[in-house]
Amino acid sequence: MFKFLAHIDYLKRFCGNAYKFNLFKNDITAVLNSLQQTQTALEVSTKGLRKAGELYPGAEIMQEIAKRDITVVINDDAHCVDELGMNFDKAEAELVKYGITKRLKF
Repeated sequence: MFKFLAHIDYLKRFCGNAYKFNLFKNDITAVLNSLQQTQTALEVSTKGLRKAGELYPGAEIMQEIAKRDITVVINDDAHCVDELGMNFDKAEAELVKYGITKRLKF
């Protein structure tokens, strides 16, 4: 029905520092399992690098993506022209570090 899922850890926006991956692990695991089964990609957003100093999703979810060999699409979630393509090189380096190699490209 769609090419990729975005904002899997959007809860961070509302929880801030109180966000704990383990509180949502079962729900996130179910979503990741569905993505794996349906071969649907997951967005990795560089907006996190601009706003919080880390990619969205964060490290815990990145490890789970790698375990399941889920395809990802790098997105900038740009809200202005200056943000287009921002930090794609950093995102690629991070994904390689986690062993995430499958990419959805448009």
